[in-house]
Amino acid sequence: IARRWRQHLASNSKWPLSGADITEAVFHSMPNSTKLEREVYEHYLIDLYKPNLNSVRPMGGREDTFRLMYDFVIRKYDLPR
Repeated sequence: IARRWRQHLASNSKWPLSGADITEAVFHSMPNSTKLEREVYEHYLIDLYKPNLNSVRPMGGREDTFRLMYDFVIRKYDLPR
């Protein structure tokens, strides 16, 4: 998580965050999750707060499949919407 978080905070990041954003950060536990499941939820959160920021979808261009997948991941790990 820490490595991924630093990637988002990099100075050349498309989403540079301020100190206030960092103190408000919340991490969600997803025990035994796959990389795809984590990427899907991460992308869901990015779309929720910064729509159209991340142009690379974990499911490719299949928007309907992506929506089914993030709904599945949210229910499976009891994550907030």
